[in-house]
Amino acid sequence: MILVIALNTFREVYRNKFFVSLFFISLMFIMFSLILGELTFEEQFKIMFDVGFASIHIFLIISSIFLGSFLVIRELESQTYQTLLTTPLTRNQFLIGKFIGLNLINLLMLIILTFCLYLLLSLIGKFSAINFSVICLLLFFESSLLICGAFLFSLLFSPFVSIFISMSLYFIGHWIEELNYFSTQSNSIFYKQLSSVVNFIVPHLYETNYRFLDYMFTTNINFVDLNFILIHIVMWIITFLILSSIVFSKKSL
Repeated sequence: MILVIALNTFREVYRNKFFVSLFFISLMFIMFSLILGELTFEEQFKIMFDVGFASIHIFLIISSIFLGSFLVIRELESQTYQTLLTTPLTRNQFLIGKFIGLNLINLLMLIILTFCLYLLLSLIGKFSAINFSVICLLLFFESSLLICGAFLFSLLFSPFVSIFISMSLYFIGHWIEELNYFSTQSNSIFYKQLSSVVNFIVPHLYETNYRFLDYMFTTNINFVDLNFILIHIVMWIITFLILSSIVFSKKSL
């Protein structure tokens, strides 16, 4: 039953005009980066790398947060879930199916976009394909975490509030490093305590940011650090899914 819900969600999302438009805009920006690179030949690889991955990253963020915030709650409002829940399907299976379905469509679009970017970058110079794959892997796990967060917040609040909180989660997660640095430079007890609290309650999304140019030409990958990052993200995904499941089970339908 989970697979059925996942495939239905997959089909539902790729037929969504907002999602399709977002995908083609991202693809267009990747192609546009080739034109920008031609304007400054010496910086061609850097421009294509930065613009290409920025386009893919923005696509995944918007897709995960916006669709995640509306996907479950729209089923509740339209009451189409009632037909499904009359079958042996449980609420948890329904939620996990939605999660898997949205992840599948994000993964497919990520593969298509990164494949196009990889081909364009390969025309210009040589770089580490493994490191390129690591960047893509971390982008996917980050998007998966944002989907879980959007699910949870949409079940607690309205979809638009969910979008706001999810975006805040994303930005704060990427600003933790700066907050930690500021707290170590400050003598204020308040900032030190604030830093400790934020580090505990917010995922460390800044650790997934491997999108810097030098990394593409580095052959040595620190797999220990990479594994710790993935474990950290997976633990937050599980936490958000469990909380979503609890809230969904208590929600009056």
